[in-house]
Amino acid sequence: MDRLDNRTGHTVYLKDRAIPDGEMVTFSVWAVSGISGLLFDLEPCYIANYGRYTGRLSLSTNIGEEQLKVIEDYMEQHDKWTVDKNCSYWSIHLWNEVVGEDAALKIRGFVCTPEKIEQAFSAFDCVEVDKDFSRAGGIYCYKDGERTELQLCS
Repeated sequence: MDRLDNRTGHTVYLKDRAIPDGEMVTFSVWAVSGISGLLFDLEPCYIANYGRYTGRLSLSTNIGEEQLKVIEDYMEQHDKWTVDKNCSYWSIHLWNEVVGEDAALKIRGFVCTPEKIEQAFSAFDCVEVDKDFSRAGGIYCYKDGERTELQLCS
């Protein structure tokens, strides 16, 4: 999962989503409930409602607002989950597009997994455990270009 945590002092936009200063949005590709693609704020809802993903690791970096376009372009070009281009693959490649070669995650092998991401994180000394995602909003995706709000099943 990738995360945009706005600390600019003003509202920024990702696609049509306004992200006020101090708020965040998370995103990744998923294969859940008939949606095999890009979903926003799904993991924070699982964490809040079910206590899932305990021990999760996070790697953060500051980016400029011009990098929002890089993120949007990546989302447009890579909006589907597949077996070989899964959520781990998606997140690693988006990270590498945004940060460039100096901070790129290096993954061995052909299949990306959470374990391989954890191994790649070992090259960094700024990894956080169980980062707070409570400032993320509700779950949504885009269907035929329209933002569609979603909910977890109870």
